[in-house]
Amino acid sequence: MKARALLITSCCDPHMWYAGLVGQVVALVREEPDCYLSREPAGFVNIVRKQDADLVEVNCTNNQKCLCQTGLLRKCANDPLQK
Repeated sequence: MKARALLITSCCDPHMWYAGLVGQVVALVREEPDCYLSREPAGFVNIVRKQDADLVEVNCTNNQKCLCQTGLLRKCANDPLQK
């Protein structure tokens, strides 16, 4: 099963929740016209600026929910960049 997630590529504001997650994959809750919505490690839904992230596809196997979809882990075991 393929799922979409966000690869944090930069962070233009050091106060954003994902400032320490550059280079890591986080869950994508949904895409809005001006931002992405993701889930923080604490469980809250928050924004990610579009200029700070790229949409990536991850492969989820055995019909299990992908780690990046849970929003609980900062790195996804199915991250295409880690293979």
